[in-house]
Amino acid sequence: MTCTWGEALLLVESFESDPGSLLGAARAGWAWPASVSEIASTLLAQSVLSALMPAGESVTFPMPWDAPPAQPEPVAPEVVDEMRDRLARYSALPD
Repeated sequence: MTCTWGEALLLVESFESDPGSLLGAARAGWAWPASVSEIASTLLAQSVLSALMPAGESVTFPMPWDAPPAQPEPVAPEVVDEMRDRLARYSALPD
């Protein structure tokens, strides 16, 4: 399957704006992806369960924006250098 640069850009932009995609969740700073319908369902379940709890008690479910996103592990400098060399060697784009 091939696509034009414009189509590729539209696909990336759609993933970027979708909180249910890994890219969209990462751009929003969320700990995990969650679609709008998943968030709505979770909030609805939380509201219903909280309404059924005794007075003064409530139920809260974790939301992706509550937890900090996982931090990437540091990469050794020699690995970075090797990847840069490999990218320069195999890149289709000239310098």
